[in-house]
Amino acid sequence: MGAIGPIAAGFIIANAGYTALFGTIIVLLIAATISYAYVPETPTHFDWSWKETWLQFRSQKRRGLMVGEFANGAETIVNIIVWPIFLYTILDGDLFSIGAISTVIVGVTIVLQLLLGRYLDGKGTSKTKTLKIGSFLYAIGWILKIFVLSAAQVFFVGLYHNIVRIFSHTPFSAIVYDMSADQGSLVDEYTVIREMANHLGRTAALLVVSIFTLFIPIGWTFFIAVAASLALNMVYTAQRG
Repeated sequence: MGAIGPIAAGFIIANAGYTALFGTIIVLLIAATISYAYVPETPTHFDWSWKETWLQFRSQKRRGLMVGEFANGAETIVNIIVWPIFLYTILDGDLFSIGAISTVIVGVTIVLQLLLGRYLDGKGTSKTKTLKIGSFLYAIGWILKIFVLSAAQVFFVGLYHNIVRIFSHTPFSAIVYDMSADQGSLVDEYTVIREMANHLGRTAALLVVSIFTLFIPIGWTFFIAVAASLALNMVYTAQRG
């Protein structure tokens, strides 16, 4: 669905407009919501109070994880909101072309991510080393994106960026989920503070981008994602601690 979605959205907008696209999305969301009724409920108990949750969120021992998740949220905003707007301006609003290019890129990277996921689960594979190298290459990709000027450049830079994204975000997720598995009965509490950090990162990125675009071209806000990509490595300090 991640691969088909972009080109399907571009086709719907080009032939039927945004109203039809939004209607399609509403139907899909309703269908997804209905499916939750068939998911078995898992008994949970949240042990932390409101105050304790914030204390744990700000605690020294969790700082690396919180910074990593904050950076992950900030980079996500640039990736799913700012980059598409930038693409729209570069490709003169040709939404079908944007969708087609995105579909090809996503399709290739899905296969590569499946292969890397199996590799990272292999015995002796260093997730932290892969994260360090991958986050550096991913940050370079954001710098390259600032200078794209054509559909061909969008494709090749986008393909490179999605490939190296696998080598940063796959080990990042693997490390975070390994840490989650070690929390025992506190896994729900742990998940909550992770989500707090992630959404605070998203909020901060939206505010900074909104302000910066009043003074600089939108492409230069990609440096927010550059810094966030490198900051993903902070999750390593949490794992080591």
